[in-house]
Amino acid sequence: MLIRPTIEELKTIGNFLGWIAILLSAVVFLSAGVSLLAGENVFALRLGGGAVQILFIGLLVITFFDTEGNLSLSGSLALAAGIWVWATGLIALVYLQTGHFLSFTDACFDALSGFTTTGLALIQDMDHASEGLQFLRHLLTFIGGQGIIALYLAILAKNSPVFFTLYVGEGKDERLWPNVLHTARTIWKISMVFLVAGTALIAPGLWAIGLSPWRAFFDALYLFEGAWSTGGFAPHSQSLLYYHSPLIDGITTVIFVIGSFNFFIHYQIFTGKLSELWQNSEIRSFIITVTALTLFAVVICARAGVYPTTGLAIKRVVYQMVSAHTTTGHMNVYARQFINDWPLPAVLAVIVAMSIGGSACSTAGGIKGIRMALMWKALVYDIKKILLPSSAITVVRYYHGQNRLISPQIAYRAFLLGIIFVAMYGFTSLAGVLAGYPLLDSVFEGVSAGSNSGLSCGITAASMPLGLKWTYIVAMWLGRLEFLAAFVLGGYIWKWVFGK
Repeated sequence: MLIRPTIEELKTIGNFLGWIAILLSAVVFLSAGVSLLAGENVFALRLGGGAVQILFIGLLVITFFDTEGNLSLSGSLALAAGIWVWATGLIALVYLQTGHFLSFTDACFDALSGFTTTGLALIQDMDHASEGLQFLRHLLTFIGGQGIIALYLAILAKNSPVFFTLYVGEGKDERLWPNVLHTARTIWKISMVFLVAGTALIAPGLWAIGLSPWRAFFDALYLFEGAWSTGGFAPHSQSLLYYHSPLIDGITTVIFVIGSFNFFIHYQIFTGKLSELWQNSEIRSFIITVTALTLFAVVICARAGVYPTTGLAIKRVVYQMVSAHTTTGHMNVYARQFINDWPLPAVLAVIVAMSIGGSACSTAGGIKGIRMALMWKALVYDIKKILLPSSAITVVRYYHGQNRLISPQIAYRAFLLGIIFVAMYGFTSLAGVLAGYPLLDSVFEGVSAGSNSGLSCGITAASMPLGLKWTYIVAMWLGRLEFLAAFVLGGYIWKWVFGK
């Protein structure tokens, strides 16, 4: 029998949501301050008004739901999934007031795309968007990379037994410290160190190609936030093509590769354990798949004469393949070139790279490199058991901080999540076909949305059907949370409605 959640637990969930609203209002206020600094007084008032609205909603919710109690396991996971829906709706209200979005759906799409570090965009007239809006969009994707809940834990939270479940519900299960609050704060410290260093590295390169110091600083900040969070947002509609700079391409490639690594690996490196870089099974898996797929795509495009020189083919294809595999979505080719110019095998390589994605407990999406490694090693284990004598003891290990044995439970979970991801890719692809788009285009865009990659072949636009927009919205949400918390939220709502 389903037992309905208690009123106290629902009030506790409401209290959490109120504090999330207050936190987001501070983010929007900061963006309004940037608009003021840029002399965009009218737009600063719009953003400031949106921030006041979110703050009022947050205070109202906290006043009404004034309980700070404990949560059940299902309540914690449901809250983790619900926070992303709540945050998306609140930011969409602000976006609508900017005049750059045609509907509430488009505003929700762009907000969630930022939070989930996908990078597919429905903003109108991006190249003439105000500094405050650009700052807000890129800051949200930076927050989403580390995690909305991780930000809450790092800034506002006090110790509570429910916080680790909230943290896991956001698609992360790596503890850098026994205390989850310390873990969240360490993740944010690592990201802030890279934010300062990355912006300082990119800005001189932009200044050197002719941007003003102001424009170079803010574009550098935005490019770093999009790259580090593997989010794909860029301040110009042409993405990286706008700059025509091999130097900026190279710097952002390094940043989004590093950003796609597990935060555990970052922490190991920060504490001097550099050997983790070449011993870790997930890093090895990434190196193998990204190298194989990139070489394959480069050879295919070079032999087909897609680009006039081999050097240009390497420049374009390598960038796109690494951007795809890290689920970043930055582009130095035009969207329709994937379909119109690249040979089919090369396009399929991009799709496979997006579907695999980066590392677990990172800013990246997709199936994840560690699961690819575990599935491969589980297959090796089964082959060994068949080939070796029955009396032989078969052991298969993987390395993550230390040598670990692959148990049937670990292998089962890796295969299960892999299958669910592939099923979602199939569903989003089918949705594109049913909406009237060609099969290859539908698969490309559907996998990009579900893996939080953000590369586009041209389907994503304000003119695409409403049903397809919401299909991609749900896929981005499910992919970012890795399903569990979202499924629990559905069950929790069912319990609330039909429980006794």
